[in-house]
Amino acid sequence: MICEPSPRAALPDLLALFRHSRALRDEDPAQSVALARRAADLAEALDAELLGTDEVADLQARAWMELGDACRAAGDLFAAEATFAHATVVRREGTGDPLLRALLLEHRAALLGERGRASEALAFLETARRTYEELRDQHLVGRVLVGKGTQLAAAGEPLRALQLLREGLGKLDRERDPQLALAAVHATARALADCRRLWEAHALLLQHQALHAQHAGPAVLRRRRALEERIQAGLGRQPSSA
Repeated sequence: MICEPSPRAALPDLLALFRHSRALRDEDPAQSVALARRAADLAEALDAELLGTDEVADLQARAWMELGDACRAAGDLFAAEATFAHATVVRREGTGDPLLRALLLEHRAALLGERGRASEALAFLETARRTYEELRDQHLVGRVLVGKGTQLAAAGEPLRALQLLREGLGKLDRERDPQLALAAVHATARALADCRRLWEAHALLLQHQALHAQHAGPAVLRRRRALEERIQAGLGRQPSSA
């Protein structure tokens, strides 16, 4: 007798595809998109009768969200926008999980920022922040603050950005998401450099050398080198007491 696999057997594969796709966002965006598409296909094939209609809708929305973010990271902003729109529709058919809604708002905010729509992005992030506050997850609150600071820095407001970035960096659980912590360190150092506080930027990077040594991939290290070169060039044009 041949036993049919349980529909729940697909769930670990789905979650693994999410993780692998995210891990390749920087190093191999095309492969990241390919893995996210496989995850979306797998989610669409889930049996709603056996797993529950609401629960399957949540998983499908999550899969489309991951695909949208992979498309954004790969530079296909049109596909990312369409995919996020679909994820939003699918999510409304699910359980109403506030965490999933907030995660989708974060991802959509990143896309809006890249499209130059900073005010809309900040509004989405503020809604997500309130949700994470209600869920009492300070790490996620910190992530949103870093996101808001990054948006403000890109919009040419480094002083406002710096306050949010520092607050967000202080809330992050570095063991939970070391890559996020590295991104926050870089964003904070860039904001300091934009404010001409170059020695503080230099000190911040030195302070987190161990984090870089343990968790930075090639793309992150390239960004750090570029930032260090910018800081060193600025320091060479001002006295060491500045």
